[in-house]
Amino acid sequence: MNFIKTLGLSTYYQMLIFTRLKQAVFFTLFFPIFLYVVFNALWGQTDESYAFYLLTGVISMLIASDGFFAIGPVVKQFYASGFIKYVKKMPVSVLTHFLALVLSRFAILAIEILFLVLLGTILFHVPMTVGGLLNILFGAIIGLSIFAFLGLSLSFLDLKSSGEKSITSILYFVMLFTSEAFYPSKMLNPMIGKIGDFLPMNGILSIMRPEVEQNWIVLLLWIIIPLVAFIVLFNRSKISR
Repeated sequence: MNFIKTLGLSTYYQMLIFTRLKQAVFFTLFFPIFLYVVFNALWGQTDESYAFYLLTGVISMLIASDGFFAIGPVVKQFYASGFIKYVKKMPVSVLTHFLALVLSRFAILAIEILFLVLLGTILFHVPMTVGGLLNILFGAIIGLSIFAFLGLSLSFLDLKSSGEKSITSILYFVMLFTSEAFYPSKMLNPMIGKIGDFLPMNGILSIMRPEVEQNWIVLLLWIIIPLVAFIVLFNRSKISR
């Protein structure tokens, strides 16, 4: 009971810290809404089904960005700066601190996703059922887990270097523009579509869009490999310190 109470308070404080980071608030809360409204105004008027297509695309982009840039680099900074030593002396355990960080990101993303869904339903008449909303939230949970462990693995490749930022950015944009987040890449260029199918974002989109055929083997590999890679790199980093 005390653990749950402590975790809840820690998560709340992490959310408060997030609200004080103006750049993070803009790119997590306001930019996706702006992007969704503008893209719908440009292309959604001629095709009503595009409003839902774009909604899931913006959500997948948001999840990938948050997983890559808001969790891995933060955890790495804790270790690289020595802040983790300070956390170990606090009454709150390191595990609780990290869980609170992740849960706060889940909570903020859930609020943003629900707001985007509400916006799409009211302004652009996106047909939304309880099952459809659950598919989106389930895809968000799987997606954030995959992208967070990918970001963590890249961040822990070398705790003393910041070179992983370039690699992470390249991977993020390659994955985004080869995926079917904003346009049907398979129809425009089959080769680009095949590349997108081997990257995790299309798998996440397939969960959110049930009518799309899912390649569960590829998605499962993206769930397992980053997790195993992070565990190995994390244990290695603890030994080397």
